[in-house]
Amino acid sequence: WMEKSIESVICRLIGVPGSQSLAEYYYPSDVIRDDEEVVWASPPSRWQALGPYTLSLLFFFAAIGFYIATVTGFTESYLNARSPSFFEVEFSPLLIIGIVGLLLFFGVITAVGQIFHRASTWYVVTDSRIIYRRNPINRKRKRINLDDINKADDRYPVPQRFVGIGSVDIYTASTDMLELRMRAIQGPGMKADEIDNMRAARSGDTSHETSSDEDETTAEESSNRRSGFLPF
Repeated sequence: WMEKSIESVICRLIGVPGSQSLAEYYYPSDVIRDDEEVVWASPPSRWQALGPYTLSLLFFFAAIGFYIATVTGFTESYLNARSPSFFEVEFSPLLIIGIVGLLLFFGVITAVGQIFHRASTWYVVTDSRIIYRRNPINRKRKRINLDDINKADDRYPVPQRFVGIGSVDIYTASTDMLELRMRAIQGPGMKADEIDNMRAARSGDTSHETSSDEDETTAEESSNRRSGFLPF
């Protein structure tokens, strides 16, 4: 709820149309060619980084807790009881406002930074290549042709696997090294299989294509992963 509320405020401030989310506003349509068909496109999941949101909440709670403890006199009495007799702690109203404002500022900056990072990051898979774009200010783009891909692996790191998200690792044939990690993708196993199938179809290799039974098994495994039943 906190992310959606802050995102709604950001959209109003920067003039995003009411029918669009912030992620849709940053959709990389400018890098998709007219002759390409988008197979799937997605920003990272909202569950990708619980750390920044948790830290942001801690800043907010710290600001509220400090304000309550200070106006009730608890903070001063607690510190004075543990300070030398010649040193007396006293919080002026201006100092209280400054400390509370600083904590709230860090909380907002942490949350807003994470929201912008997610909204401006897009993974787009077309029928001919993979496109990665992030950060509209200091923009970074990467394009990988499907013909250059050697393999696509899926990963379900903890704790992301308990909410059904993970990563897709893309390896290129030229280096056989990790070229791109598509983080916090919903159903990475099915996405990796889809990329492998498209790559095999373009090269005429049918050994990677999955049958209908395999598709059902993949779907069942994906459902089990979202439920947290599969081993690490």
